[in-house]
Amino acid sequence: VREVDPEHRENLAPLQDAAERAANIVDNECGICEWNPLAYGREVHRTFEALVDEMGGFYAAEVTYFEGRLERYGFPGGSRADAIYGIREAPDFAVELKTGKWFIYFSQQQRAAYFRNLPDNTRLYLIWPE
Repeated sequence: VREVDPEHRENLAPLQDAAERAANIVDNECGICEWNPLAYGREVHRTFEALVDEMGGFYAAEVTYFEGRLERYGFPGGSRADAIYGIREAPDFAVELKTGKWFIYFSQQQRAAYFRNLPDNTRLYLIWPE
């Protein structure tokens, strides 16, 4: 996880926009989410996935990697990026969407798993709705 590399800013921006749109949609449409943070996170992620899928091109949602290889969804021990940009087998970057309204939590275990599983030279960015 690092500051955004200048060459990634332009392609990361649409994903940040999609995260904000997803949160706004859920805020306006999910009554239970107001008092249930797990439901809120699940719905924002589901909506974000749909928005990323609509983007097409080099954008993809819910992509799993294990030890540098592209794997099927839910592969044991794998890390599932909320979104990627680039060629699926070796993306330019992966995105982890965080939806906590009061704080953003990214565990050392989750971080280590991503760096063990993402293909070499794939950057990882955290994004969250603002």
